Amino acid sequence: MPPIDYNRYYSLITDHSFLRLFGQYDNRFVRLAHQLIPWDRFNEDFEHLHNDDNCDKIDRRDYCIIRLLEHFKQELFTWNVIYWNVATQMILNIIVEMIEVYKCPKCNALIEFPRYNHAGRLLETRRGRCGEWALCFSYICFVFDYDVRMVHHVDDHVWVEIFSEHQKRWIHCDPCENAFDNALLYECGWKKPATLIIASGMNEIRDVTWRYSSEWQKTVMLRIQLFDENRLQSMIDQNNRRLQSNLSATERDRILHRWIGEMVEFLRTPDQNIRQPSDPKALQGRISGSIQWRQSRGESKHSYHEFHLNRRYCQIVYNCQRDEYSISNLDSKEESSSIKGWQSGCYESAYIFRMIEHDWQMCYLSRQQYCGQQVIGSIRWRFRLPNANVEWNQINILVKGRTYESGVIELHVILPSANDHLSFELNEMFQLNRNDFDHKIEWFDIEAKLMFGEGNIAWQHAQLFRQKLLPQNNNESDIDDEDLFKICIN
Repeated sequence: MPPIDYNRYYSLITDHSFLRLFGQYDNRFVRLAHQLIPWDRFNEDFEHLHNDDNCDKIDRRDYCIIRLLEHFKQELFTWNVIYWNVATQMILNIIVEMIEVYKCPKCNALIEFPRYNHAGRLLETRRGRCGEWALCFSYICFVFDYDVRMVHHVDDHVWVEIFSEHQKRWIHCDPCENAFDNALLYECGWKKPATLIIASGMNEIRDVTWRYSSEWQKTVMLRIQLFDENRLQSMIDQNNRRLQSNLSATERDRILHRWIGEMVEFLRTPDQNIRQPSDPKALQGRISGSIQWRQSRGESKHSYHEFHLNRRYCQIVYNCQRDEYSISNLDSKEESSSIKGWQSGCYESAYIFRMIEHDWQMCYLSRQQYCGQQVIGSIRWRFRLPNANVEWNQINILVKGRTYESGVIELHVILPSANDHLSFELNEMFQLNRNDFDHKIEWFDIEAKLMFGEGNIAWQHAQLFRQKLLPQNNNESDIDDEDLFKICIN
């Protein structure tokens, strides 16, 4: 085990931040931000929200941030592909901090990746990794008059917080993940322990670790081993005094008042040691970056699960009511096994979550809330075929769902060859015969794409596995055994 670098924890505490240079940028970058962001459309859409409940719950400016996150992720910024790093050249100027050089594994070409530290330049290139995403997103928030902070996790991730005047609190925003107010995402979904998380604003530095921690005692014990809390807080206080030395008394009081509110938010009683995420999206693994890269970092909720159809009469069923997969052998009295959680059983997913409608007492998989018509949600399941010694004739596939308005669900069977995509219909049994497979093929995928719909609730207009909620008394007699997703090999 490598020795712990204790100093890296203190290195996050600095009064230097590229965010604090925003006011010195050329006005052309302000104009560019207004050109690239359809802010007027966000405001118009807010005026025409179809769902009255949403109008009551969502403030206009909070709604615009939700739409900005979606637009930034889907249309504006691109994740820089990571290859094998062969060199890093330090530059350290006002525009470029360093240049990383990568070798493409396919063609061996050397590719330069400048790490720009100027948000205006990033508005022009519109590509990077989490640091560039957070810096550029912060600048856009600054242009549209939000109080913004950049947030650094000591274990390598950067995101943003904006202050909601409506809710009177700082709200987590991760442009890489299109995540809004989902602070437990990293600890619960990515399995990244909350050790030290620092927020840097225009005139303040704060330790906000407790906003992102679900297990406070565990966090406390980790921190004791890694750094001195008194030294850390002393460094934060010294930097804040420097940052606020030229502010008016009124402005200092405003910052202090907000910080007191945060500290109250962070307070926990002994019986509140573990906080369960209220948002199911907190259990989602990372979606930015390649599958291999995410997997190597351990920042995924699931391990790209593969089901093994290793014998005849093997059956796999997903029950949305239970949020559970069951795997059984219809030709045997062996007990079936199960996998809890829709995401734990899928190979890959993007912009999908399990929606629970408490008013209608229904549940289903859909695109993430408030994403627009142009966003395509996708989910893929992978199935390993039996070995050559197992005789089988066909595979039956059933995927049920509902669409409303102009919502669409496309279903495909995907074979290893890139050109082999077989389409099939929602709510109809589809059969794959053994003759459909090359004898060398070892696996196939089932992919569902959810898209289109109308207005600001377009995300609800394509639903997979819609089913009644499991009653709170959880009586076995009340369980809906309708087959909504079933794979069976005969």
